[in-house]
Amino acid sequence: MDIAQGWWFGPFHLDLRMAVLERRSESVELRPKDLALLRYLIENTGRVLSRDEILEAVWPETFVTDDVLRGGVARLRRALEDDVKTPRYIATVPRRGYRWLAPASTEPPVMPESAAVEAVPVGREEVIRQLRKRLEEALGGSRQLVLLTGAAGLGKTTVVEAFLAAAASMTAAPRTTVGQCIEQYGTGEAYLPFLEAIGRLCRRADGSDVVALLRRRAPTWLVQMPWLLDDEDRAALQHELQGTTRERMLREMAEALEALSVHRPLILVLEDLHWSDHATLDLLALLAQRREPARLLLLSTFRPEETSSATRPLRGLVQMVRRHSRCLEVPLNLLSADQVAAYLESRFRDHRFPSWLAENLHGTTEGQPLFLVTLVESLLERGRIAQRRGAWSFHGEVGDLAAIPETLRQMIFYQLEQASEEEQEALEAASVAGVDFSASTVAAGLSSVDPVAIESLCESMARRGGVVERRDSEDGEETTRYGFRHALHREVAYGRIPAARRRLLHRRLAEHLESVRGDDVEGFAGELAIHWQQAGDPQRAVHWRRQAARSSRRRHAYREAVAHLSTAAQLLESLPESPERSREELAVRIALGAALLNGEGPAGDEVVTEYSRAWDLCSELDDTDSLGRVLYALWVARSARVEHRRAREIGEELLELGRRTAEPSRQLVARQVLGTTCWWTGEFVDARQHLDEASRIGAGIPASAGPEDLIARISSDSYGALALCILGFLDQAREQGEEALRQARDLAHPHTLAPTLMLAASLYLYCRQSRRGRELAEELVALASKYGFAHWRAGGLSLGGWALAQQGDLEKGLARQRKGVEKWRRLGIDTAVTSLLAQHAEVLWWAGRGDDFEAVVTEVKALAETTGEFPWEAELYRVEGEWRRTVARDDVAAEECIQRALKVARGQQAKLWELRAATSLARLWHQRGEDAEARKLLATAHGWFTEGFDLPDLQEATDLLEEIR
Repeated sequence: MDIAQGWWFGPFHLDLRMAVLERRSESVELRPKDLALLRYLIENTGRVLSRDEILEAVWPETFVTDDVLRGGVARLRRALEDDVKTPRYIATVPRRGYRWLAPASTEPPVMPESAAVEAVPVGREEVIRQLRKRLEEALGGSRQLVLLTGAAGLGKTTVVEAFLAAAASMTAAPRTTVGQCIEQYGTGEAYLPFLEAIGRLCRRADGSDVVALLRRRAPTWLVQMPWLLDDEDRAALQHELQGTTRERMLREMAEALEALSVHRPLILVLEDLHWSDHATLDLLALLAQRREPARLLLLSTFRPEETSSATRPLRGLVQMVRRHSRCLEVPLNLLSADQVAAYLESRFRDHRFPSWLAENLHGTTEGQPLFLVTLVESLLERGRIAQRRGAWSFHGEVGDLAAIPETLRQMIFYQLEQASEEEQEALEAASVAGVDFSASTVAAGLSSVDPVAIESLCESMARRGGVVERRDSEDGEETTRYGFRHALHREVAYGRIPAARRRLLHRRLAEHLESVRGDDVEGFAGELAIHWQQAGDPQRAVHWRRQAARSSRRRHAYREAVAHLSTAAQLLESLPESPERSREELAVRIALGAALLNGEGPAGDEVVTEYSRAWDLCSELDDTDSLGRVLYALWVARSARVEHRRAREIGEELLELGRRTAEPSRQLVARQVLGTTCWWTGEFVDARQHLDEASRIGAGIPASAGPEDLIARISSDSYGALALCILGFLDQAREQGEEALRQARDLAHPHTLAPTLMLAASLYLYCRQSRRGRELAEELVALASKYGFAHWRAGGLSLGGWALAQQGDLEKGLARQRKGVEKWRRLGIDTAVTSLLAQHAEVLWWAGRGDDFEAVVTEVKALAETTGEFPWEAELYRVEGEWRRTVARDDVAAEECIQRALKVARGQQAKLWELRAATSLARLWHQRGEDAEARKLLATAHGWFTEGFDLPDLQEATDLLEEIR
C-alpha cells in the first residue's frame, strides 16, 4: 500500500484515505487534528519531536499553546489505551518533546490464506489457525509467546515446520530461527537454545547486521559466541564487560530482540523446552512479560508430562503462560478416526483401501501421529500397501494388523530390529552422540569403521526414511550431518544398548570430542562431562563438570553452575580417599561455594556449609594458598548473615594466616575484614586502627601485583573514612573518602565502584552535606541500573530519599527511602538494615509520622539486640529523644533517650554522635532554663573539634552556644 494511504501498528490501522483510526476493523473516534498528529508521529517513528516542530507541522500558521498539544496527545493515549508510565506508542521525552515507539507498516500484517493452509498437517488446521492469529498480533507490535504442548509423537515439530513454511511465503516474510534444548545437556548448558538460535541468525547472508546489532545492544551475548570475534576484539570486549550481571544479560537480549524486530518481524522457535536449563526459561519469561512493543513471536514446544514434578523449572513458565493474555498454551490432541482417514486420503490419492483400514489403524495407534506414520511406513516396506496399475491398495487381511506392536516405542523397537547388523551398530553409536550427529562422530564410536563407509550407510538409511534423515551441515563439517527423525527414535535406540557397550561408546565419543575440539571446548564441556560420566570415569567427568560450571559462571547462570558442581561433588565420593581426591574436592567446594554465593546470595546456609567443608580440607592438606580465599568467603557469608562475632573470629584467623605467611596481601585483606566488622559493631576506634593499617599495607604493594589488593585498599579507605567521620575527624574523612572514590573510578570496576559510591554518599549524608550525598546516591542508582546490581540500586534509592528529606522534600524523600529499604530487605540482605531503618526513622520524625516512627524504632532496637550490629545506635536514641521532645511533648522521656545516646556515643568515642546528642540535650536544658549545665555540656563536646567547622552540626552547636550565652 502506498505510504499516503495508511499505516498498520499493533491492532490498529490508520486509514488516511477515509481519515479514520480502526481497531480490529472497528472505528475509534478521533478529531481531525488528532488524526493529523497521530500521522505525523508515526511518519517520524523513533525521532524525538520537539513541541515547536509538532505545532508547526500539525497546526501551521495557527497560534496555539502547548496545552492544545498536550490535550491531543492525551486523547491519542486514551484511544490507543497507552500508559504514560509504560508507553507502547507515545513516549514523553522530558523537556524535549515526544517520540513514537511502535513499529508501523504500510502493508497490512496478514498471512495469505493460501500460504496458511497449503501445508497444514491433517488434523492440525485449528492449531495452525491459532498460530496464524498470534502471528498477526505479533506483526502488529504485540509480542506473543505460544507453548505448543503434546506428548512424544503427537507432531509438535511437524506443526512448527508447516507454520514456518507458511510464514516464509508471506509478502514481507518474518525472520525465523530455531534453537533446540538437548537431552544430553539437560539443565546444565546455560542459554543453549538461545545461543543456537542467535548463532544461526549471525551465520546467514545478512548476519553481519545481526552481529553489529549485538555489538551495540547485547555485547554480553556477543562475547559468548567466540566464533564471531577475533582474539583481540574478544579480549577487549571481556575487559569492557567487567561487572556484568545476570540481570544485564537478560535485559540486553530482550532489547536486542526488540530492536531486531523493528524493521522485520522475528519468529523465534525453541524446541523441547522440557530439557531446558533454568537460564533459558528465565529469559523466555522475561521476553514474554515485557510491555515494550515488539514484532516478536516466541514459539516453544514441550511435553506436558515433563512438568508434573514441582522441581521442573518449566512448571513456573507454564503457570505464567496460563494467566498472561499475550501468552497461549496450545495442546495437540490425538487424531480422530476421521482424521486418520483424511491422512490416508492425503497421502495416497485415489486409493482403494478397504473401509475398515482407517478405523483399524486408528484403533491400533489411538490416533498418535508418529505411531500412525511409522506403522504406515512399515506396511509400505512389507508390501502390505502398494501401488499397482496406478492405484494404491491394501494387500492383506484384518489379522495382519493384529501382529503389530501395541505401543509406539514397541513399534520403533520393531523397526530398528528390521535393520541390518551394520545399521543397528551405527544407530546405537548415533544414539549415544545425540538426536543430531555426523558420520565422523558415529565412525569414532565404532572405532574401526571407515567414516566414508559410515556416511554411505547413513545416507542409505536416510533415503529409505523411517529412522534417520539428512540434516544441514555445520560450518567446517567434513562429513554430512544426519539426525533421528524423532527424539523417540533416539531414545529407543539408546535403550537397546547393553550397559557395557554403552560405556564403551560413551568413552570413544568423549575421546573423539576431546581430540577434535582441543582447547576449544566452549559449549561442549557439559556434553563431555556426561559422556565421561556414562563411560564410568568419574575423575574425568569431574574435570569436565568443573569446566562446564566455569562456562555457566561466565554467563552468570549460577544455578546451572551449582548443578554441575553438585554432581561433581557426588562423583568424587565414588573415588577412593587420597590426597589427590581431597585436592579435587577442595577445588569443587570452593567453586560450588562461589556459585551459591553469587546465585543465591551470601547469606544462604549452603554457602556456609560448602566453605566450612573447604576450610576443613585446607587444614587437612595444609593448603594456605586456598585457605585465604576460603576464609574471606566465609567472612562474607557470616557478615551477610549479620553474625559479626563469628565474622570477627574469621578475621582473626585471616590475620594470623597473614602473619604466618608474611604476605602483605593477606595482611591487607585481614585488616580490611577486621576493620569493616568493627565498624558494623560500633567499635570505631578499633575499626580505624585496622583500616589505617590496611591502607598503609596497601600503599606498599605495587600496582603490578593485581587489582585485588587495590580493591581491598579502596574498601578499607571507604570504611576508614566513615570511621574518621564518626570519630570527629571530619575534614580527613571527606578527603579520604574522595580519594577512595577517585581510585575506584580509575579502576573502572563496577563491582568496586558501586559499594564505594554507597559509602561515599553515606559519608556526606552523615555530615549533612545533602547536595553532594544526593549526587553520589543518584550516580549509584544509575550505575546499578546499568549493570543490574539490584541491592546497590536499593541502597542508592534509600540514601537518595534521605538526601531529599535533608533538603526539605519530605514526602518525595520519604517515599523513595521507603522504596529503597523495602527492596533491600526483599533481596534478603540483612547487613545494614538497622542503619537504613534508623535513617528512615529520622525522616519519619521530620515528616511527623507518629505511628510509623514508633514501629520502626521498636523494630530497629529488636534487630540491634539480636544482631549486635549498630553503628547508628547513639543516633537512634537521640532521634527518639527529639521525637519525644518535639512531638510527644514528654521532656522526661526525651531526656532519658538523649542521655542514653550520649552514653553510647562516649563509650564508642563517637565524637560526631556525641556532639549531636550534646546539642539536643543542651537545647532541652536551655528551654528549661538550665543554661549553665547546657553551656558546659555543649562547650565540652564542641571544644574537642579541630576541623569540620563548615558542616551543619558544628554550625548548629556554635549557634546554640551563642544563644545560651
